[in-house]
Amino acid sequence: MRKVTISCLYFFITILTLLNVCFAQFNVDSLKNELANEQDEKKMIHLRNLIGEYGEIGRYGYWDSIILDAEKIDYKSGLIYSSFMQSLNYSKKGIIDQAVSFSEKALTIATSIKDSIWMGYAIEHLGHLNSLLGETSTSIEYFKQAHQLYLSRKDQWRIGHVLIRIAEIYQEQGDVDESMKLYRESIGMFKITKDTSGLTLAYNHIGRVFREKKQLDSALFYMHKSLALRENFQDQYYLPYTLNDLALTYFELGKLDRMFDYLTQSEKEVDRIGDEAHLRQSLYELYLQYYRTKKDYKNALKYKDLSVEIRDSLNTIDNQKATIKQETKYKYERQKAEDDAKNEKLLAVEKEAKEKQKIITFSTAGGLGLVAIFLIFVFNRLQITKKQKKVIERQKEIVEEKNQEIMDSITYAKRIQNAILPPQKVVKEYLQRSFILYKPKDVVAGDFYWMESSSPTLPKGKGVSPPSGESEGAVILFAAADCTGHGVPGAMVSVICNNGLNRSVREYGLTDPGEILNKTREIVVQEFEKSEEDVKDGMDIALCSLEQEEGNWKLKYAGAHNPLWVIRKGGNEVEEIKANKQPIGKFENPEPYTTHAVELEQGDTIYIFSDGYVDQFGGEKGKKFKAKAFRELLLSIQEKTMDEQKSIIDEAFESWRGGLEQIDDVCIIGVRI
Repeated sequence: MRKVTISCLYFFITILTLLNVCFAQFNVDSLKNELANEQDEKKMIHLRNLIGEYGEIGRYGYWDSIILDAEKIDYKSGLIYSSFMQSLNYSKKGIIDQAVSFSEKALTIATSIKDSIWMGYAIEHLGHLNSLLGETSTSIEYFKQAHQLYLSRKDQWRIGHVLIRIAEIYQEQGDVDESMKLYRESIGMFKITKDTSGLTLAYNHIGRVFREKKQLDSALFYMHKSLALRENFQDQYYLPYTLNDLALTYFELGKLDRMFDYLTQSEKEVDRIGDEAHLRQSLYELYLQYYRTKKDYKNALKYKDLSVEIRDSLNTIDNQKATIKQETKYKYERQKAEDDAKNEKLLAVEKEAKEKQKIITFSTAGGLGLVAIFLIFVFNRLQITKKQKKVIERQKEIVEEKNQEIMDSITYAKRIQNAILPPQKVVKEYLQRSFILYKPKDVVAGDFYWMESSSPTLPKGKGVSPPSGESEGAVILFAAADCTGHGVPGAMVSVICNNGLNRSVREYGLTDPGEILNKTREIVVQEFEKSEEDVKDGMDIALCSLEQEEGNWKLKYAGAHNPLWVIRKGGNEVEEIKANKQPIGKFENPEPYTTHAVELEQGDTIYIFSDGYVDQFGGEKGKKFKAKAFRELLLSIQEKTMDEQKSIIDEAFESWRGGLEQIDDVCIIGVRI
């Protein structure tokens, strides 16, 4: 499994390096500027491809929109590029069936226009995807096709990498002599192209072959060559693999001190590059062998438990891939059967042409025999197809049932989350001239709005007093909050943060916005500290209080990242009251939140909001909406009622978003005095 993981990482880096090398003179900003001034549709699609690839954009919707636009104008080169990048995107996230589909699409189009460069990338990627699924025979066929294509183009750089992939499969199958031959052949290619990264991989693999052959001194020689090259150019992805291989080799030599030195180096590198599950499991297994040999059973048990925990997680992922593996295998076998049938038919025709003058009778009989064989073969394939179709349909039903169970749970969670939000009827009763635009990205949201009142004549939790002022001296509290994440995780955080706000007002009797946020932060941090893990989630928020004194309305505001905007009656600018730059949650060196007092007059309008609206991508160039455009929009609709404002703001958002996906939850509150 570890060999497959190394190959996966290596494949992505080599392919993306090849794509990026052509565009090294660009950066994303310069590409975006060029796109903004471009009118030609094909060039625009090409620039969008470069921006997505060079900017490492992983959103499915981004690549789908490019694919759709390229199909509309029949721009095949742009369609190949975007389809291949979408395939890489899906495969990096473990969705192999979609990755195969988009790679096959890229190959089909590249073949139709005889683009040998993209044909090679697509074929090699299909080999890589089949290796992920454990289909070694299918994988090696694809790699050999890619090898022949690169040979015809004399592409020595890609030849070396494909030789590595073929050699890995032979090594996994136990054919160490053939794998050693191919590894050495790849070294020659890498030296010609001066590919240091390729050399390090080849040396490391040769070291492993020697270790399998129990020639440990030779194994150490090649592994140290690989390590020296990797340390020189700081190979952040593969350095830990070489360190682990050296540790295992020294273990087999009985040199435990040297083994431990390389294990500690490897652990530092693993922590530096992040949590790569297969790599970390390999490290823990080596620690287990070390401590077991040293008879330190306490540490041995510790690393055994850690290794088993990761292995169980990986087994769950492997089980999810089983269905995809079966379907991919079926597609390949069906295509291979069709190709074999065509080849057999061509051979029969050629043979008949050569012998027609001598033995027509035998030729006819042979032709009929071939037809009979072909019909039997087709019938057999149809039977297999029928059985596999039933299996796939059942698997589809199981997936749909599980999806429905998940959706039912999320829908019920939405009912629970809606219960903590003030009803629109109550909002309108106590804030008569107001609106709340609330657009969750998913069924449940991390954004929420909150309202409360200190009035003894109004039941707490039922609403707030209206600015029209039927309850003199009452403090009306309302907020727009944005919790970490969106969907189910965000909704769970929102429940904790909402509870913190309620307790700050109801239990501690606070009405000052800054003091409420201070107490809420204390409550939220206490809740998360109950977890054994270091939870750093929290929320950004804009919190306001309205209080009527002698017929005048006074506004107080405090915020965590999210500001307050005020537009005076007849005014032509937005006054911004800035928030503290610290979230409600765990934060180094926290400071008390600042309460700002603002005098308001009849006709003034205030707005508080989360960042989901201004951060939305859209428009003709796929850019963010941004705060400047939002200010201009609000200023342009000040003559409208608050209900009309809500409709205009919502329509502007949907028009800007167009066919792109909503990237975050949206919550906007507007109140006119």
